[in-house]
Amino acid sequence: MPASSRTCVRCRITSNRTARRRNSVRARNLRAPTRHKGEGPVTPNDAFHVPLCIAASHPSLPGHFPDQPLVPGVVILEAVADALRAWRGMRLARVVEVKFLAPLLPGEQATIALSGTGEKIRFDVRRDEHLLAKGIVEAASA
Repeated sequence: MPASSRTCVRCRITSNRTARRRNSVRARNLRAPTRHKGEGPVTPNDAFHVPLCIAASHPSLPGHFPDQPLVPGVVILEAVADALRAWRGMRLARVVEVKFLAPLLPGEQATIALSGTGEKIRFDVRRDEHLLAKGIVEAASA
């Protein structure tokens, strides 16, 4: 069978080319994972930290679940934007990605950590050791 032939679906004969491709995929899967920009937790050494506490009297809380108020995600993102402005003097231009993992209750103490260089900034919001939210935002000059 020539090396350039393909796998026959009916008889499941594998050509040399397909076997080489399969082996290269296996080799790629065995390599150490690479860390891409925006991945991984924000570490204390490369981060800017800001405390976060939303008071129970905040105007968005009465309508955000009347009997059990939760801090809305947009309020947390507003705090991230304020932290970015305080850290770099830049405004939040776009939310690239965000994931809210646990609720923040009114009056609870949390910490916002920002890190990154250039326009893409990673953020984590934590209450003690619990990750509440994480994501990537784009910054622009104010």
